[in-house]
Amino acid sequence: MIGNRIALFGGSFNPPGLHHRLIAERLISYFDLIYVIPCGMRVDKASVNRVLPQHRLEMVKATFFGLPKVQLILDDLEQNIFTPTCVLQERFAKEGEVWHAIGTDLIIGGHDGRSEIHRVWQKGPEIWQQFNFFVITRDDFDHQDLPPNYMLLQFRNFGSSTEIRQRLQSAQSVAGLVVPEVEKYIHQHGLYQAADKSVV
Repeated sequence: MIGNRIALFGGSFNPPGLHHRLIAERLISYFDLIYVIPCGMRVDKASVNRVLPQHRLEMVKATFFGLPKVQLILDDLEQNIFTPTCVLQERFAKEGEVWHAIGTDLIIGGHDGRSEIHRVWQKGPEIWQQFNFFVITRDDFDHQDLPPNYMLLQFRNFGSSTEIRQRLQSAQSVAGLVVPEVEKYIHQHGLYQAADKSVV
């Protein structure tokens, strides 16, 4: 196991979209194992706490079902907690070379220490310098903001959980933005119908 290259794909997945599944499919080409790690309660993202963790758990299971090499780490959702990235790194380092899959939104301002990783993440400056990042690009960005240890994946077929929530709040279809099983689940349980002004 020690020779494995491992991707940690964390997020709120609120809700998990088809774009999340497509990213995982792309990660399969680069890594031996992909761990999908949905977070529990977040004090910094109010929208995450407006949906019961059990709902996100079921939607995550449906979204990533059947993908080879992909394993779901559901501890945080089941316990409704948030495990910092530095703790996840320590947990999985014994299994192989760990890479953290992130979007370019997290690295904006990285060249002068102003990225979200620097400012918000526990041990952020240390993480920036020492961890491996698999950076998924959705738009143009400043290459000077890239961390010291990175790989890039251009991914233009991109949706967002924010867009999905906004469409649901406006009673618009989300077909093609989530897997059919998740679309059905959302409507069965009446999720994301209340106004949500937060952006995730």
